[in-house]
Amino acid sequence: MVVLGSGDGFIYGLDLNSGKEIWKIKTNASVLGTPVVDGKVVYIGGSDHNFRAIDIKTGKQIWTFDGVEGAIVGKPLIYQGKVFFGS
Repeated sequence: MVVLGSGDGFIYGLDLNSGKEIWKIKTNASVLGTPVVDGKVVYIGGSDHNFRAIDIKTGKQIWTFDGVEGAIVGKPLIYQGKVFFGS
């Protein structure tokens, strides 16, 4: 599986071999942040001021943090069970 954000406002889960779409999530703005996968969860931030945890197999959001003032375009860090990101 490959997970990526797009300027079209979606987060995509694609099959690594075929490139076929497995799932996609609509957001309210471009998603330019770099995703990080930790086990069965992918973490990614977007320009819509939201940082998301997504089930990598189903594409369902596990949680969303919307307390961000700016766009999130960097790569999050997973450290000792915590997620760190900047905006």
